[in-house]
Amino acid sequence: VDNIVTKNVTVNVKAPPVVLINSISPLVIDPTHNNAVMTYSVNENCNVDISIVKKINGGYNKISDLAVDLSVSAGNNIFSWDGKINGVNVSDDFYYFSAKAKNSVFNLASDSVYSKFAVNYFPMQINNISADRIKINPNSSGFSPATVTYTLNETAKISVKVYKETTLINTIFENQEKISGTYTASWNGRKQNGMLADDGIYTVMINANQELTGDTANGNIQIEVDVTAPNIAITKDNNFNMYISPDETSSIGIKDDTKFNFSADENCHVKVSVNNSQGVEVKILKDQNILKDTVSSVLWDGKKDDGSFAEDGAYFVLVTAEDDVGNVSVKCERVITDDN
Repeated sequence: VDNIVTKNVTVNVKAPPVVLINSISPLVIDPTHNNAVMTYSVNENCNVDISIVKKINGGYNKISDLAVDLSVSAGNNIFSWDGKINGVNVSDDFYYFSAKAKNSVFNLASDSVYSKFAVNYFPMQINNISADRIKINPNSSGFSPATVTYTLNETAKISVKVYKETTLINTIFENQEKISGTYTASWNGRKQNGMLADDGIYTVMINANQELTGDTANGNIQIEVDVTAPNIAITKDNNFNMYISPDETSSIGIKDDTKFNFSADENCHVKVSVNNSQGVEVKILKDQNILKDTVSSVLWDGKKDDGSFAEDGAYFVLVTAEDDVGNVSVKCERVITDDN
């Protein structure tokens, strides 16, 4: 029988180096006064890659490499960053240090680790607040909500709410994190329960806050809700005649025409027309804008738009008022023509 010789063989299975970020100080830096100092540790002599990244849409996006294949010793190490990339100051925002340890001999590398801090040169601001319309009528045909646009100069959690004086009417959204940029928020003119808001002036309030820095900013714009049609007031005096007998041979005469005055309780567009008993328009007397509480007069001489006299019968003088958000009201006066 052959002799069998056995030997113990030791196999070293090499694991990637381990890197940990222990701290960043301070967590909020103003690079004009201080740097971001990262303390990190590795479990063996190795090389490290250090980067600055931002978190966008849930993923880490590298902004710049700060160090590549930096040789470090096992234990605690320190890295300092001045808030600049290629000599240019970065904008106010949240950033992350990223550290990755590598062992070049065995071609092994750790996963990257991340730690968050903030750069804060300037106070947080909400700027350029505007609205595509500052007066809305949620009842109007084809209504579109009022859209408010605003600009944010740094990452923050944003809340947009609607108030009437100090009473909260509707929360459009609350504590949504947004990076610096331009955004919109829309309000449909309704309360939180879906009911139409009453007529009046409402304030769309935009609040921003940064938990890490403690910065806050506010901005607002006012939107008017108007679901009430203009109120038309018609006044008649001795010049109003319900019965007229237009006289082709005499331009002036008793009961040859009829006249009345009207006004509205808000600025609006007014059309005054004469319709026959079948609802057909035969004459436009006025078609113009009028100012609130301004008295206007209208006279009908019994003629149609083509200059001929209207046939005997009943007619309706319609006063139609429409405001700038589509609220419409109509009043009419009945007039009877009889040349017999």
